[in-house]
Amino acid sequence: MKKHTATPYVLYLTVFITGAAVLVIEVTATRLLSPHFGMTLFTVSSILAVILAALSLGYWLGGKLADRYPEPVTLYTAISIAGVTTLFIHILNTRVLPTWSAQLDLISGPLVTSLILFFIPTIFLGMVSPIAIRLSTSKLKEVGEVAGKVFFFSTVGSIAGSLLAGFVLIPRFPISRIILGTSLVLIVLGLFGVRKKMKAKNWLTLFIATIALQVLALKLQPPTRNEVIHEEDSMYQHIRVVKQEFAEGEGLVLMLDKSYSGASYLQSDELPFPYTRYYKLYELVNKNAKRFLYLGGGAYTTPKKLLSERKDAIEVEVVEIDPKLPEIARKFFGLRDDPRQTLIIADARTYLKKSQKRYDMIFIDVFSMDIGIPSHLMTQEFFQLVKNHLTDKGTVIMNVAANIDNSTPSLGLSAIKTFREVFPQSEFIALRPSDLPSIQNIMFWGINDASWKFDDQDPRIANAESKEIRSVANNRIDLSQFDTTNYKLLTDDYAPIEYLVAKMIRDASQ
Repeated sequence: MKKHTATPYVLYLTVFITGAAVLVIEVTATRLLSPHFGMTLFTVSSILAVILAALSLGYWLGGKLADRYPEPVTLYTAISIAGVTTLFIHILNTRVLPTWSAQLDLISGPLVTSLILFFIPTIFLGMVSPIAIRLSTSKLKEVGEVAGKVFFFSTVGSIAGSLLAGFVLIPRFPISRIILGTSLVLIVLGLFGVRKKMKAKNWLTLFIATIALQVLALKLQPPTRNEVIHEEDSMYQHIRVVKQEFAEGEGLVLMLDKSYSGASYLQSDELPFPYTRYYKLYELVNKNAKRFLYLGGGAYTTPKKLLSERKDAIEVEVVEIDPKLPEIARKFFGLRDDPRQTLIIADARTYLKKSQKRYDMIFIDVFSMDIGIPSHLMTQEFFQLVKNHLTDKGTVIMNVAANIDNSTPSLGLSAIKTFREVFPQSEFIALRPSDLPSIQNIMFWGINDASWKFDDQDPRIANAESKEIRSVANNRIDLSQFDTTNYKLLTDDYAPIEYLVAKMIRDASQ
């Protein structure tokens, strides 16, 4: 029978639990950073890089410790320290990050923050495997077999942690409680492992101190923000409903991560954000439009406004990927059931690929100020898919937050070039046409009817109820002043949207 310096299956269970903890931290890390930096490639890449770097260093240090101190107390002390430093993730995220993150940009911010929050705990978790291998090995010829088993159980634990975080924990619990729960599990596991090396009185004191520290941390809350009246995490983003004063009165704003994604007045059915009122552009192309598709529900205020104005038998479909938002819209933004309206929970592009319907208007509003428009919704192939779902006199209206200047590369000019490639009959309406170098809402307006021409003398423009439509002729961007020849088309193969957005925001702040 093989002899080991520690019970092997206890060690395998230990590496399983710590492997799961690594992935729970890694998955929840994206949710910790997204309210501050968005769910971008920079955020995901930074977290992965920091976690892998910390694990690598932990493996190396753990190997050295294992040879110098080949005792179970070494292993479980490392796990206890990992648990305590995981607790500090919650403390720093709650008290420091909300203010400090405002000083960092979207490119460097996630990397710096990941180093501060996740590097130290993950180093100690990385120490576990090499120490466990050393403790499970009594003969040199056993090293390969034991190492294989340790990494097997650690990796299976990581798989379990990843699935647990994504499918069970995040949909059901606040991120703060997941982090605190992970911290508690690690500290208790570490204390369990060192219990034989400590006097019962001292061990019990540490255990009680651990519970007390967890309770105190649980009561720790972010700085009070009186304007936030509702806050929660969904499977896709951090959701806040914020009370805000507009020029025309008090209202509520829906914020998804860092971005304003819808608003309504408390005492009025009007739309506070001017860009949302441009949905009425469809009337200049086909005033008898009957079938409408909204890609991006948000607060559902724009389709709600259309339904309140049109009393006839129109058909309105709203596609929103986040199943939490209809519930939020019903509670705070006045969304009501209407037989003319169908709410669909799906990705916009996936829905269009499966649908056979054609629409008189497609209104696209999925822009956020951290990732821009999701890359698969800003490509030539996507615009062609939209075009295929328009009627002969159909029109697409898309909100893009960008600036227009001659810098290279440019989100605004690449997006315009790509859109015009699919919609030769197109116009681009800026909210502030005299200040194009500044980031602002720009409405991309494409018309499927090749014979249609914009007429700035159209009486429907001058007589429109909406001031946005009345000013559309003056707000059209004169593209003759920009040469788009050297700007790349955005395609499914090349669409660095997040990089272009981050560059645009960084340049604008300089």
